[in-house]
Amino acid sequence: MVEKSKKSIAVQQFLEFSQFPYAKVDHNVVKWFDLRLTNDGKAGFLAKVEFDENSSIVSEEITIF
Repeated sequence: MVEKSKKSIAVQQFLEFSQFPYAKVDHNVVKWFDLRLTNDGKAGFLAKVEFDENSSIVSEEITIF
């Protein structure tokens, strides 16, 4: 799912500015963090891609938290 998430526009944009990208899979969601800005997942930018049971992208977003 990590490789498939790279096809989403949100992750493509995220990877343009992220210096230390890190992807974490949580069930059917891939979350991308920039380790330059956070090491605990509690602050910074987040790109999130959600997949359905057929591994198709259902939603994607970039947020600041």
